[in-house]
Amino acid sequence: MRQFILWLLWIHLACSKIAEFSSIDEILESHYTLLYFYTPGCVYCNGFDADFVYLNEIYDHNDDLTFAKINGHREKQLAELFGVTSYPTIKLYDAHQKKIAHFRETRTLPNLEKFIAEFSQATPNEATIELPFEVLSSADQLDQLLLKQDNILIAIVSKSSPEWLNYYYPNHFYLQVAQLHPNITFSVVFADETGGDILERYAVSNFPSLILISESGLKTFNSFSTNALTNNNLEEGDLNDILKNTKERQDIHFFKSLEDLEAHVSSGSYEGHKQIKPGMNVGKLTRESVDVDLEYEELLRHIEL
Repeated sequence: MRQFILWLLWIHLACSKIAEFSSIDEILESHYTLLYFYTPGCVYCNGFDADFVYLNEIYDHNDDLTFAKINGHREKQLAELFGVTSYPTIKLYDAHQKKIAHFRETRTLPNLEKFIAEFSQATPNEATIELPFEVLSSADQLDQLLLKQDNILIAIVSKSSPEWLNYYYPNHFYLQVAQLHPNITFSVVFADETGGDILERYAVSNFPSLILISESGLKTFNSFSTNALTNNNLEEGDLNDILKNTKERQDIHFFKSLEDLEAHVSSGSYEGHKQIKPGMNVGKLTRESVDVDLEYEELLRHIEL
């Protein structure tokens, strides 16, 4: 059933792809058309693309409103006809009254929704966005999921991270990869808000990181890293690598069981005065094997006192 639902969602997203217009006849087919003039390679256009896709999705139920992209460099006549001099440019055309509304505010979703409502009376519906993954807030919720599913991928991320502010957008890489793997239950833990007991259970030292739980064991990506220069990225390539049987990456670890992971974590120790940190939520490390006097002498020698 879950495979079928995700397949339907994938078909829906494919069918609701934003049209590229190249003629005035296409614009005249709808009562209202929200026109997005862009140029390839435009940094500001690239930054707005995801917002435009999301807007198209939440207004998809309005039959009188069409969303269209126009390549201003390629369709110079349309750009000239609508008086476009910079990119990105947003305009709303009313084919019945033959009027053009010009969007001149900051390109935020609230401003755009206000603009659309003012000139077309169309209303958004965020409920049309169906996430193909679970948002977990506790270990109990995860345990309930484990009773029903054999393969679960957990992305442990920060909701305030720029890459995850719009995690619910149809073109977000996590959502798109999830649609391609209906046999795996994708989930997200927003570690800066909740889910601390999940981090503690799997000894997660930082985020973003990934935990893949399957019948064959556990896979972790980047969960033990404490390098602030490299541990803040999670890209589509990382996601695809943990889903494959790759053994080449040092930031991907495999454990046959949770007990094996815990044994790996507990094997951390102090090396002189340097702490090897196995996880922010793992408890204190034992120092039984460390001679305090020798450690103090080593410290003094190191700082040359």
